Amino acid sequence: MSLSESRKFDHQQGEKLDYWQKQCNKLGHNPNGHSQEYQDFLRKANDKLLRENFIKMQMGFSNEVIKFKQKNDGWDFNKFLRLSKEGIATLSSEERVQYRNFLVSRVHDNKVIARVQANLLNAGYDLGQYGIHGVDGKKGTLTTKAIKSFQESIGLKPTGELDQETWLALELVTTAGIRKSEIERLGQILRKDNKQLSEGNVQELKYNQGNELDLNLKIEQFVAVAEKEFQKGFKENNGDNMTPYGKWYGLDGQPWCAMFVSWCAEQAGLLNTYVPKFASVQYGLDWYRKKGRYHIQGSGYFPKAGDVIFFKNNKGQNHTGIVVAYDSVTNIVYTIEGNSNNSIASRKYNLNNSYIQGFGATGGLSNGKIPRISTDGVDTNIR
Repeated sequence: MSLSESRKFDHQQGEKLDYWQKQCNKLGHNPNGHSQEYQDFLRKANDKLLRENFIKMQMGFSNEVIKFKQKNDGWDFNKFLRLSKEGIATLSSEERVQYRNFLVSRVHDNKVIARVQANLLNAGYDLGQYGIHGVDGKKGTLTTKAIKSFQESIGLKPTGELDQETWLALELVTTAGIRKSEIERLGQILRKDNKQLSEGNVQELKYNQGNELDLNLKIEQFVAVAEKEFQKGFKENNGDNMTPYGKWYGLDGQPWCAMFVSWCAEQAGLLNTYVPKFASVQYGLDWYRKKGRYHIQGSGYFPKAGDVIFFKNNKGQNHTGIVVAYDSVTNIVYTIEGNSNNSIASRKYNLNNSYIQGFGATGGLSNGKIPRISTDGVDTNIR
């Protein structure tokens, strides 16, 4: 059976199945639902072939059409039919495109709105229902709300209306495989660079912004690793500088604040790209300076989570740590530091504190989350 013949078959079956839909309505059952009562009603139908094709009608295709689409579009029909919200989140970029096309092909109303709905579902936005019943081609309240939420996240004017920029942004989100948690970061990048999505620069943004999104995920991991090490409560034995970080570096028994920063960067995949491997604090500072990413204290730079902070006290002693957050209201910078009173410490400083030398910028966009526990940092914490 050809595709056109299959569609003609579906149409003929649809006319015959209209009787069963009317019977469902008379009995108070939802012909588009999956209630136990509805399933029981179908099982009582005398015509087995008609019953089977009625169920296929709810899916949108006959078997021949399904087989045709699976062969030509690479669809995994059974998988797509049963996808949950969590299942959608696990799809690859290629599968998201296939899933979108699968959902849109089932809709006989406005396929433009259906495509928007499918892209929103792929990104994790709530349309009230997920999977095959979440895309109907009708722009209702939930669809408008989801569009508006997406526009706010990605930095577009939150009108809730579909315009060219919103359409292109949604297409990018699906083809690039961007999750909902990453969309806000993408919006920050666009605002930072004062860029607007347009048909001509979508491919460029997919590549460049994808790299920046990957970097920010690594920076988040960098901070998370440092916070986890702090929570473990590591402390030296008798101030001997013997630590797992020094052992990893190959200089166990030596001052280890910089080695701690390097170790955390290595765990997050940032070492020697955005954070140097360094045991000497001065070497680390010079590394950032040579790359044009060092910002001296008082220069007007506001640190971001994941930046490397450099200190120097009035005795000429150097120290370093990792910025975990900056509060622009209080002007307080929060850090995690190794080798602070022989341990890993969570500290906070006024940005104007003379103990701060400057910051090595890793390229992060977030101010970070203010930690629940932190103590005032003073220059006597270093050795």
